[in-house]
Amino acid sequence: MIRHPYLETIGFAIQGWINCLLCEGCGIVLTPAHVQSHLSDNHSHAKIKVNDDMLGEVVEKYDVQQELPYPPTELVPEYEGLKLQEGFKCLLCSTIAGNKNSMKTHLTKFHKGSSFATNSTACNFQQFTSQAGRHRNLFQVTPQSYKAPTADEGFIAEWRSKVDEAKVQDAGEIDARRVSPWLLTTGWHLHISGYDHKELSALVRMPKLDEFSTLAMTVVGYFRECYSYIDVTDDLELQYLNSPDPTKQ
Repeated sequence: MIRHPYLETIGFAIQGWINCLLCEGCGIVLTPAHVQSHLSDNHSHAKIKVNDDMLGEVVEKYDVQQELPYPPTELVPEYEGLKLQEGFKCLLCSTIAGNKNSMKTHLTKFHKGSSFATNSTACNFQQFTSQAGRHRNLFQVTPQSYKAPTADEGFIAEWRSKVDEAKVQDAGEIDARRVSPWLLTTGWHLHISGYDHKELSALVRMPKLDEFSTLAMTVVGYFRECYSYIDVTDDLELQYLNSPDPTKQ
């Protein structure tokens, strides 16, 4: 998954395997031209207005596909971000159905005399989109049993490792150069010690589309404004912030 600050404000990301825009709330991919209509039709309560210029910059930067891919015809690993569902596979022609009744209808129409019990099997499936056309066809996938740790999880694990190292040292023996100056200044590695990182991540995660509020949008705007100061901060201030112990400057 490829994430971008602007896409997160509208509940989207980029599905890296197929390089398409992904609605994280719905678990489907869309073309850039359909983003606003999708939000208006399916998430109208969020009242999100797409900034065409900012979306265009993201599309250009990551070379996002303007057309949706066709579903694979063979068994493939689960696509991250797409909604994973349970359905049935026809053993006579490999058609995927979303539920038992749909599979029974398929067997009756295309394989007369075939029984559901002997000519179908349960399976996991996904679909790229709900838009009309071949792009919406269901396809069978193998669920990913192993989920690689996210960048945040790896970062927190590194913090905890540094905390453990510090616990076995006297305060005077700690080499400030081995720990980020930012961490020494904020002390966040000490604040989160002993807490479940998954619980902490859940508390500060980006709201889902149906949870967006004026407060959430204000917080997003606050952080984006803060980010804009990074490139214009004076050298003296940067030296101060990156010193081993700013409190002693």
